[in-house]
Amino acid sequence: MNYFQGFTLVSDIKVEYRNLAFKHHPDLGGDTETMKVINRQYEDALKHCSGQTTKGSDGKDHSYKWDEETERKLIEIIDKLLALRMESVDISIIGLWIWITGETKPHRAALGKDGLGCTWHATRGCWYYKPYESKSYRSTASLEDLAGVYGKADVSDLKKKPRSPGKKIKSA
Repeated sequence: MNYFQGFTLVSDIKVEYRNLAFKHHPDLGGDTETMKVINRQYEDALKHCSGQTTKGSDGKDHSYKWDEETERKLIEIIDKLLALRMESVDISIIGLWIWITGETKPHRAALGKDGLGCTWHATRGCWYYKPYESKSYRSTASLEDLAGVYGKADVSDLKKKPRSPGKKIKSA
């Protein structure tokens, strides 16, 4: 089965991957072999999109460059966020950034620089994680606007699923 057949945009591939990963990941009740197939197909699909250009929220063209390390960092952070089992907190992936909204104050030590390395975004009133260093510019775009440009996957409902004790995420 080709899980990414018909997907041609980076944002669509990323959203579909996150949906598939949270459905099939062994720590969330899925199957290891299925997840290995999904991971290989995800990497292949994104590699084919390397060089693809999209219009960013800043109105400029942005080219996608495949980076295996960045993709693996995102998966690792998502697993750690799910392991925190934060009540009344929503986790979303928008493009390559992870946004954590809701009642995050009780978890600020676990989220911050001494924890997972997330950063507080004072304007949007939420935490975010970016897996790479980048130039900063002041964007007035809302999270919904960013989601429209870069794609979005919600992780929030998945943190409520029971996780198998003692299992660790394995890169396939």
